[in-house]
Formats: sequence, structure tokens, C-alpha cells
Amino acid sequence: SPEEIEARQFSDRLASSLRERITDKNIHLVGPAPATIEKINDIYRYVLYARACDEKVLIAIREHAEEFGRITGRNSDMIQFDFDPMGHY
Repeated sequence: SPEEIEARQFSDRLASSLRERITDKNIHLVGPAPATIEKINDIYRYVLYARACDEKVLIAIREHAEEFGRITGRNSDMIQFDFDPMGHY
């Protein structure tokens, strides 16, 4: 669908933008890939994982992603973050 293509293209552009900015080899980006539940309420979801030991680096990545969303006209609710995705277990 056009919505699915748009979501994939946005996630690809965001990942490329982040990879261009990251020069530290200790920061790992994985993805984008379809989320475990790929579509909710007709919204396609993709995940991009960033792993770094320094929380300040993750905050900078989040800020860049938010700015990227603003520049590209995405609502802030279209980009979500979880700084400790395994912390719930």
C-alpha cells in the first residue's frame, strides 16, 4: 500500500541520516525493520534500534530523530523512544 511504502521510506531516510552523523564505532544501529506488530489502526510501524553505553549519545540520537521528524513534516507522535526496552522484564 502507499502508506506502507511511505513508512518504509521514512524509516530508511531516518536511518541513513543517523548513520551519516554517527562516527563512533561503539554505537550500533540495527534496522529499520518492520515492528513485531507491523500495523496498528492502519499505521505501519518500523523499528530502528540504537545501542550505546553512554546515555548522552542515545539522547543525542533521539534529538536528531525528533528534528528529522520535524523537518520532514512528521508529527512527534510518529517517532517513539524506549531507552530501556528490556527493562520491563
